[in-house]
Amino acid sequence: MTPHPSPPTGSLRRGLAPLFVVLLLAPAVPLSAQSSDGYLFDSPAGSIGIRGGFAFAAAGGDVFELLTTEHTLDRGDFHSPAMSADLTVTLSDRLDFAASVGYTSVKRDSELEDWEGEDGLPIAQTTEYSRTPVTAGLKYYFRDRGRQIGRLAWVPERYLPYLGVGAGWTRYSLQQSGEFVDFQSCEVIDGEQYCDIIAGFLGSEGWTPTAYVAGGLDVAIMPKVVLNADARYAFASATPGPDYYGYEAIDLAGLQTTVGVSLRF
Repeated sequence: MTPHPSPPTGSLRRGLAPLFVVLLLAPAVPLSAQSSDGYLFDSPAGSIGIRGGFAFAAAGGDVFELLTTEHTLDRGDFHSPAMSADLTVTLSDRLDFAASVGYTSVKRDSELEDWEGEDGLPIAQTTEYSRTPVTAGLKYYFRDRGRQIGRLAWVPERYLPYLGVGAGWTRYSLQQSGEFVDFQSCEVIDGEQYCDIIAGFLGSEGWTPTAYVAGGLDVAIMPKVVLNADARYAFASATPGPDYYGYEAIDLAGLQTTVGVSLRF
């Protein structure tokens, strides 16, 4: 049997040299878009985020006027905490597509003004008001959100002011439950008006179109993590339900201010 010749030592070393180079460089080669100190390896495709803050309800129209003149409520009672979840998709270096789902809700106890029961107790109700806007729109930045350095480094801009516009639909609910005066039962006895007090429910709810304008500031605290401050005014109104037949449209507009955090991807 003829033995196989061993490769020359010099040839073996030359063959292993590229392998050692690959092993040494492998940790430095990104397998996908990652972040390093102060930069990304590629510009982000979008972001997801959450925001929380406060919603100031316009509470206009004669339905809210009824609630604030005949009950112990004022327009400020319809302001409420607000929260929102956002998804953005990068369209260009200064333009995003933005989709959002928000929620505001408040519950207040109230009484009828100038009325009380035969037991001397107030005629009390609970009033609830909520809005859930589902919108899509555009978000325009006033400066480029970052700059590409070479082929492997994208450095984000730290401060990014923006304006936004959008439209969609809002699910709203305005409800009152408790005690009410049955005015059809009223009669005057010895110069005093007496009416029956009944338990009841009044409400209006449904979906209605909405639109908004927004402005805010994104602050990059890490390459992939952004703090956000946002202020937006929503425009919406709805035809009231049968319980408020004959009343004008319910004004669902209002200003919302929020802060939050988003993660770039």
